[in-house]
Amino acid sequence: MIVRLPRRTVSRNVSRKTTLIAVPGDHHCEPLHLYTHIEPYQRGIVFAKLREAARHWPSEHAPQAFLLLYAVDISGTTVTLAGGHELIVKNRIRHIGVHQRRIGPPFLVLAVIGEHNPREGYAALRAYAQPIARPSNFIAVHNAAERQTVVGLLDLQYRLRRRGIGIGFKRLLFDVPTSSGEVRPDLLLDLRDFTTGEVLEAALEVVTGHDADTLGMKMRQVEKLREIAPVVTIHAEDLEHDALEAAVLDQLHIGSS
Repeated sequence: MIVRLPRRTVSRNVSRKTTLIAVPGDHHCEPLHLYTHIEPYQRGIVFAKLREAARHWPSEHAPQAFLLLYAVDISGTTVTLAGGHELIVKNRIRHIGVHQRRIGPPFLVLAVIGEHNPREGYAALRAYAQPIARPSNFIAVHNAAERQTVVGLLDLQYRLRRRGIGIGFKRLLFDVPTSSGEVRPDLLLDLRDFTTGEVLEAALEVVTGHDADTLGMKMRQVEKLREIAPVVTIHAEDLEHDALEAAVLDQLHIGSS
């Protein structure tokens, strides 16, 4: 059994802050040169298409193409891909976020292809690595605890579906206004009972530290969130012991009459 969605929800609060952003400039755009496999780069197809596109490229912009690749490792200027392929980048690979180096693979890598210099021609100039949940789910994660949480929720989706309950989750891009100030949950859960049609929206907060400052900050965040939605809390170390399912079901009173 799932309780009904409260009248005030996180999504409604976020929608009040959502605005449309207009991009100035010419409305005409050249097709995006985006490749999701390394072969066109290795065979020189990317370079040939860029040279062709450069003849019509706006003079104020340098011709560029992009590679979006799944990577099993990154080191210095080398991106290691599945199947033993490698992409060498001219500059050191950048991590998106300060904690990326400690998370480890797998990664989703965006490489920028452009003219290195007139003599050498086109090459992979820069690359940005974003850790993802796991090879089968290209969901961006920002720390090890978030990866464990996302993977746990993905597995929980399958188990709850067999019980007639759907669970979705997302990471908000904007803070949520409350009477105590703005706040943003670690993840937002959406649950639905397929039998009754009842829905529930809840925030999920992962506690990653034990010092007084970290615990106090997390407690204040939870108190703010409880003004607008139910909150599930779990300690990061408990994620390793498969306690996420119990935390979600027990704290949201799912399955109880």
